[in-house]
Order: sequence, then structure tokens, then C-alpha cells
Amino acid sequence: KQVLDMLKSFPESIKTAVPEFKGLEKLLVDVKQLDGNTLRAFVETSGVAFETKLKIAVMNDPQSLFQKILAMQSEGDLKWLLLKIGSMLKDADVVQALKQKGFKISEVSDMVEKFTRNIEFFQVTSKINDMFYTFLPVLWNEPRDGEFLFKKQKGDKRDSYTCDINLELAKIGKLSVS
Repeated sequence: KQVLDMLKSFPESIKTAVPEFKGLEKLLVDVKQLDGNTLRAFVETSGVAFETKLKIAVMNDPQSLFQKILAMQSEGDLKWLLLKIGSMLKDADVVQALKQKGFKISEVSDMVEKFTRNIEFFQVTSKINDMFYTFLPVLWNEPRDGEFLFKKQKGDKRDSYTCDINLELAKIGKLSVS
């Protein structure tokens, strides 16, 4: 919520000069907006999914790898967007514009670093466990902690899907639903 409030408080001139701030703002989803399409789009553009697409591209046609990398990279990849913002925060003009509007560069940098570390934690967890974990920043006041586990099980005639939800809510405590 603090990150979204910070992004919304940026003047339009800064958001125009650094469109990645607008992109980041769009990726922060309110729980009321969360639906199957939003989840699917977020997962499909995540870094782990990008790595999988990259491996397929390397195996299929290593000669045109660079062009495929550029074509596959999406603005919907949260880590890519954060890394780009992080590098822009080293640009003197961007720093000066933010300072003139009263923003502390250290706070903006810390926000970018915190999100990047969360994403990297899930990427490493994915590799270690040979499973797909991703960080989904959802604006929801109630949870202290939570995870959603989506599983696809292949059957003889058709696939089935399950979702396990484990939440620790501020008012209720721990809750698990399948």
C-alpha cells in the first residue's frame, strides 16, 4: 500500500519522464481486481516463466536467440521493470526531478530493492524445489501472511485444477482452504 501511495503521489511529469513508474503502478493489483485473467497474465509474464521460454528458444534456434529474447521480454515482468527503475534511479536527471518534488531517493530505492529481493527469493525457491513460485503483490489489508498454491493434475480424459489457500488474517488468525 505504501508503494502504491508513493507511486500515485508522483507528479504526472515524473510518470511521463519515467514511464516505468506507471507500469509498476499498474502491476500492483487490489484484491478486488484479482481474477483468473489477472493471475494468468501475471504468472505468464513472470521471470520464472520467462526463463522457461528462454530455455525453449535456446534449444529450438540458438542462432536467433538475441532477437527472441527481446521479443519475449514483456513489460509485465515485474522484476525487469524494477531493475530498469533501479538503474534509472542512478540517472542524475531522474534523481534531481524526484528531489525537486520532495521525494527521498533512498526511500524510492529501498522500495525497489525490497520488491526485487522478494521476487528473487521466489525465483531461488522455484529452482531449489523444482516448482514454480512467484511473487504477486496484491493490495489487501487483512493478511499478515499467505500463499496460494495452484496445482494442475493431468487425468485420462481432462486436466483438473486445485487451489490451496493458506492465510493468516489480522482479525481471524490462521485459515486454510482447499
